[in-house]
Amino acid sequence: MNYSYRSFFIVALFMSLHVQASNSPSGNNSAWFAKTDLQLSYQALMDNTPHIAWQKLTQVLQQPVRTELTPYWLPLFNEIIKQSHCGQQLSSLPYQDSTYDQQHEDRIRLIVLRKSNLRQSLYQLKVVLNDQSKKVSVILSDSNGKTWLEGQSLKPQDGYVEIESTEYFKPIPAGLYQLTLNGSQPIPVVITPFTHTNWITFKNESTEQSINLTTPNSNRYCPPPTAQQQWFDAQYQLLEPSLFTPFNTQITQFQAPADARHLSIVVTQSHFQPKVQVAQQQRLTLPADFF
Repeated sequence: MNYSYRSFFIVALFMSLHVQASNSPSGNNSAWFAKTDLQLSYQALMDNTPHIAWQKLTQVLQQPVRTELTPYWLPLFNEIIKQSHCGQQLSSLPYQDSTYDQQHEDRIRLIVLRKSNLRQSLYQLKVVLNDQSKKVSVILSDSNGKTWLEGQSLKPQDGYVEIESTEYFKPIPAGLYQLTLNGSQPIPVVITPFTHTNWITFKNESTEQSINLTTPNSNRYCPPPTAQQQWFDAQYQLLEPSLFTPFNTQITQFQAPADARHLSIVVTQSHFQPKVQVAQQQRLTLPADFF
């Protein structure tokens, strides 16, 4: 994005949000907007320093989570990610725990997951790490102090560990979270609202069952979105390696392995933040005998 276009975009974004805040039915919203560092964040974007814009934004989001304020900071977040090559340039931010940074850079994944079946949808958080030699303890808390994920992994398998939260009936609230591994320096992570777009659509008609896959919107510097097929047995053990599936297709036939009881379709979209790769993931699980 060239400078003149970027400047126009940021000025337009700022004016739009200023009008929203001024017209807000709640005087508190307008006051909140005026007292934050968002203006400094806009200026940093115009100066082509997205890592400074990120720093100012996370300072704002340290306040207690209020979902009604998300429309004021979310466009700014999206533009920071866009201008920083999907967040990859944000890793230049300094952290006090430099040893931890060198050892674990680009190895932490935070997945915000929606799990659906024919009856309901649930939401869950998952932290994934590679190249680990010991068990890992994880705490993820929001700016209100509420803990959303806490636990210890099992012994690493080929260096891989994962820790899952409990399942929630509502989406994980958007805002700033603190991710702590093994009691180290907390890592700030921004969770955005879960997308309203269904990337996986299941049609169960009398003559045919089909699954449609829609490509998530993605920055060209981000990891390409992926769609995978996974077959599980009755104990939900994976029967064979995941099969990657092209987007914008309608799937009507599947080659189910022997003993398959469940089919999961998983679509993942991700971006980068300092020290962390953050993903939104949609998973649809169906009985294998549907196919």
